[in-house]
Amino acid sequence: MRTVPTPSIPALLVGLALLGCSTTAKEEAQQTTKQMSAQDEAAYRDMIKLSGADPEAVMAANKQLEASRKWTEAKGGLVHYHIEGLFQGKVNVVGGTTWIGYADVTDRVVIDLDWQLGESMLMGTPVIQNFKAAARNVRNPEPTCLPPILRGEYEHFELLGIKNGLAGALEMQVRTDYPVVDVAQMCTGARVRVPAS
Repeated sequence: MRTVPTPSIPALLVGLALLGCSTTAKEEAQQTTKQMSAQDEAAYRDMIKLSGADPEAVMAANKQLEASRKWTEAKGGLVHYHIEGLFQGKVNVVGGTTWIGYADVTDRVVIDLDWQLGESMLMGTPVIQNFKAAARNVRNPEPTCLPPILRGEYEHFELLGIKNGLAGALEMQVRTDYPVVDVAQMCTGARVRVPAS
């Protein structure tokens, strides 16, 4: 990423005098979408040189700005996102802190939301579609020990809501549900029931 120095006030004044400009912000926005004549472009490049900046870098930045206008100006700067999240991994499916039992878990969520680019904020209420988690291959961390027995469904990631957080971040409220689980004491001994949580 390259940074371009901001032209000094005298250089800006020289540039405005060269271009014969005296515009409002709205007029400037309209002018940036118009194609410059060769004479105007040469004057603009001279103004940039007088400021100490690289004309090629500034022109490239202007092209990027024009290309991004479709995101920031079309539909009022509102972008619709369709997000599909998929989790696959080894997870402890036993609640509490005393026992461990692993399973291969898959879970999925689909989110549709509108994002205001200029404000970096969520607009409206997101539509959330949660899917049931699947827990397979339940096992004890020690392969020779009896595996836990799930007496209900394990829900890995239930998305309850999304809201605006700090500095343009999104904050998600998530819930994980652990079922009742029967675990073997001392690896192969009598089973103990771990409550749901």
